[in-house]
Amino acid sequence: MVGRGRLWPGRRGAAVIGLALLVVLATGVAAGIQGQPNVSVFAPENTVSPGETTQIELELMNNGTIEEGSQGIEVITQQGDRQRVQTARDVTVEAEADGPPFEVETSTVPVGNLPEGTSGPIPITLSVNEDAPASTYQLSVTVEYVYTSEIENGEETVVEETLTEEVPIEIEETARFEVEDTESDLAVGSDGEVTGSIENVGSEDAEDAVLRIAGEEGTLGFADREYALGDVDAGESAEFAFDADVSAEASEGERQLDFVVVYRDEQGNEREATTNARVSVGPEPEEFGVSPVDATVESGATRTVELEVTNERDDPVSNVNAQLFADSPLSTEDDEAYADEIAPGESVVLAFEVSAEDGAMAKQYPLDVDFSYEDESSETRLSDRYQVAIKVVEPADDGIASWAAGAVGVVLVIVGIAIGIRRLA
Repeated sequence: MVGRGRLWPGRRGAAVIGLALLVVLATGVAAGIQGQPNVSVFAPENTVSPGETTQIELELMNNGTIEEGSQGIEVITQQGDRQRVQTARDVTVEAEADGPPFEVETSTVPVGNLPEGTSGPIPITLSVNEDAPASTYQLSVTVEYVYTSEIENGEETVVEETLTEEVPIEIEETARFEVEDTESDLAVGSDGEVTGSIENVGSEDAEDAVLRIAGEEGTLGFADREYALGDVDAGESAEFAFDADVSAEASEGERQLDFVVVYRDEQGNEREATTNARVSVGPEPEEFGVSPVDATVESGATRTVELEVTNERDDPVSNVNAQLFADSPLSTEDDEAYADEIAPGESVVLAFEVSAEDGAMAKQYPLDVDFSYEDESSETRLSDRYQVAIKVVEPADDGIASWAAGAVGVVLVIVGIAIGIRRLA
């Protein structure tokens, strides 16, 4: 039937069209979908330096492919199925060095799922040999994963895949530094100096190099943390020196100093290199030497005791106040003495009044003494206590008592003789 220029199919025609559509849809379900991930590996930043342990970051790229339908018929599939056959699942990455000049310090890295696109960064730690020649080397990277290669009637075909790719690693020419011949006179509670030399053991010259002390050491301070080295060509050395101060709370032993060398390469670019050195901090030196000059006291008597005090420091001390401490049977009422200044290595004699109790046993007893003083920076310090030996002796015989005792003895002898004669008579 024709009406107004349009041709309307009859019921039979509509049935034929519906049947054809059902056939197409049924064919699409039966044909399913096929595809696979296409994974590749690359390193955006692949430059390393000799002698360093560093990380490079790998990236994975998945350019998945897909093949739809069968018998050349294009069909409509669910988006989830398309993504599933293109996704690499349970991805792991393992890097290996083919040999020198670097080693891989990272074990297998799990990545997870990798759909279309990129994934990363995947950190891989490399340890580069110090004598590694500048060149381009290959890092062998193995990627393992599983994927669904086909989905048909709701059923999946799963495939395991392993691929190995070579990623180029470039070892660049660079300056590198090692600290040599480090010496120090550091000691607890005193100032000192750290000296040494630093050698450019790399393959590139360093211009306008500056050596910096990195990090903080709580008990070790530096007046200046930078030292200008100047130009240090490859294979050449430069000397350095740092003034240091060790606090009185520090402990003796080894310390590690971390250094950063800031320099310009041959292209004028600012670069940095790190190195370190060990220095030794000695025990706190004796500030004073104390020895008795005249240190004998009679039991029951009081006398002047003299002590010789020597400045053992490397700098002069001033306003030296000595304090004496005594325990029974010794005592002192004049327990302080003063010295205006004592130069390094020089000595003064300080006097104190010391008493020994009557009846004190004749032997040596200890006396303690400490010193409050000002150092060359006018800082007031208190020394440790020093101990000296004081000898207590029996009272000396004054001669009169001995004469009296002798006279009494003579009289007794005479009396005895007289009594004896009388009895004989």
